[in-house]
Parts: sequence; C-alpha cells; structure tokens
Amino acid sequence: MSERPRVVFVVGARPQFIKAAALSRYLGEEPSAAAFEPVLVHSGQHYDDLLNDVFFRELPLPRPDRELGVGEAPMAVQFGQILERLTAVLDELSPAAVAVYGDTTTTLAGALAAAYRDIPVVHVEAGERAYRRAHYPEETNRVLADHLASLCLTATERAARYLAEEGLGPSRVVFVGDVMYDLFLWARAEVDERPVTPLLPDGVDPATFDLATIHRAENTDDEDLLVGLLEALDAGPRPVVLPAHPRLTGRCRELGWAPRRSLHLVEPVGYFDMVTLLTRARHTVTDSGGLMRESYFAATPCIVPLASTPWRELVESGWAVEIGHDVERLAALLDDFPRPAGPPPALFGDGRAAAHVVAAINELVAAGAAPDRWRPGG
Repeated sequence: MSERPRVVFVVGARPQFIKAAALSRYLGEEPSAAAFEPVLVHSGQHYDDLLNDVFFRELPLPRPDRELGVGEAPMAVQFGQILERLTAVLDELSPAAVAVYGDTTTTLAGALAAAYRDIPVVHVEAGERAYRRAHYPEETNRVLADHLASLCLTATERAARYLAEEGLGPSRVVFVGDVMYDLFLWARAEVDERPVTPLLPDGVDPATFDLATIHRAENTDDEDLLVGLLEALDAGPRPVVLPAHPRLTGRCRELGWAPRRSLHLVEPVGYFDMVTLLTRARHTVTDSGGLMRESYFAATPCIVPLASTPWRELVESGWAVEIGHDVERLAALLDDFPRPAGPPPALFGDGRAAAHVVAAINELVAAGAAPDRWRPGG
C-alpha cells in the first residue's frame, strides 16, 4: 500500500459501480493526479453476477480491496450490517476521508460510519432533491448523507443551489458535473459499431423498439399499479425490452403475471449492453435515476413512472416526462412522444467530472481533519 493518505470509496449497487468506474478510468489514465491512495470497499448490497460481477468484468473498475459481504436482507438489516462491518474496516485503515456515491443504503451507512469516526465524508452526486419522502427512501439517504458530508460534490448546478438553501456553505459544496456522463461518453464510443440485434429477443425489429426498467418499491409493491404499468407496456405500439430487476421478476411470479404481446422481460444486462440498447431505442420507460440521465445523454426521450424525480432538469428540458401512476398517459406517450427540437442542453458538466472530483478530494485531504462546521452557512 502506498504511503499516500488513503481515501476509502464505498460502493454497493449498480449506479455506484458506474460512478466508481469513471474515477478509476481517469486515475488509470492520470495516475499522478491523486494525492491519495484509493481503497475500494464493496458493501455487497448488490451481489449476484448480473447486478454485480458483470460490472467488474466489463468496466475499468478494479476488484474491491475489501468486501463486506452483506448480501440480500431487509433495508434496516443491510444498513446495520454495513455500518458495523465498515466501521471495523475504517478502524483498520485509518483513511483520510471516505467517499460515498448517490442515494442507496450503502451511501448512508458509509457516510454515518465515517462520521462516527470523525473521518471527513465526501458525497459524490450530492444535493439532488425530489422533495418527497413517502415510498422514497433514497431521498432520506441522500439528504442525510449531504448533511454528514464535509464535501458535497454535485452533478448539477441546481443541486449546489439546493444545498446552499439548506444552509451548507460554499466551502462544503462544489459543482463538478456528473461522473456518469464521463463514463457514458467513453462507453458510447466503445459500442458505436456494435450491432444491437444479438441483444434483442427473437422477432424484435432493431429499428423500432422501446427500452424499459421498473424496480422501485413504489411501483412494484402495489399490485394494481404494477400490473397496470406492465399491461400498458405490453399493449404498446412497439416491442418493449425490459431487463428485469429481481424485485420485478419476483413480483411477477407472485402475481402470476406474464407478458402476452409487446413486452419482453429479459435478464439484467451489463453496462455496455445497456448503452447499446439505450442508444438504439425509440423511447425509454424507467424509474431509475441513472437510466433517466443516461437516456438524456443519449438523446432518447424518457417516460418516468414516478410522481416526481430529483432530476428536474430532465423534465424541464422536455426530454423526460413524469407520469406518476397514470397508466393511460403512459400508453399515450408510447404512441406519441413530442420529441424536443435540437439536442439536449449541456446540464451535467464538461465530461471531466472525475478529474474535478479528484481535485476536490485532493484539497480536502491536504486540509487535514474533518471541519467542524455545523452551523448554517458553514
């Protein structure tokens, strides 16, 4: 291990693997850019091949230095296990900082474990707000991680404004752009010549299909809502390819529901395959914050079956439409989505977010101990 101060990066789920891969790729190209030694810790929140291993095989992401092995469990149990096991790792490594990503159970547990040890917390993708909590634990995770963090690195300028309104001073908030955008630009070039046909079910025309994902509890827990969404997709005017999260496939088995016409449930896919599908699809339908943004990067119109999403810019740009639980509107938009004129505006930085993240962490590490700034504006 290097004599440089260590920074622990905590990951546990697909979106975090993608964000971490963007930083890993940058550091692979610019090994002298970091004034710290990165240490990757995997909570195990996502653990099977299709939601975990495939990303370490495909992406420029090293195998984790530590694996906590949490695995499948109710959210509160996962949280407690991550907190306990990560605390032991932090005691062993004595890092100069702990970096967490996004809004998962792993995010909040990682931030709290560091805060309890007076280790500075860096929150990458801080500040996004849907301003609702019911059936949306990710909002709670993100808000609490933001207020635990010594350094909040935002994907959008609006997120930085939200944090200022909540009393976080300018020394704690830096707009860096979206590391997912960095990786998407690289991956799109990598898959540009790849055929999409091998990824499609038999009989699906590669020139006219839609792509969908549904996994959030608010959509899968309510039987009537879930069946309504699936029925609308199944009755759509084009084939719909849906890489199915285990939560969705489990619910379909419980309900005895199976597609009959347009909808095709397939196994989860790796990152390059998802980018290939995304850049060829006519529309996306998703409740995933990551795929919403990737749709925007790809200039693929997106239908969002949520009442609200943190990514307000996507909706305001016209490239995404929130439909809440209105399955009739879903059917109408699948038939006729008013595609915006011109390309999507540049909202997520300059494509060099990873470099900006590393520079900001360098400054934090050089400053030493966690700042004790808990008053508004501090």
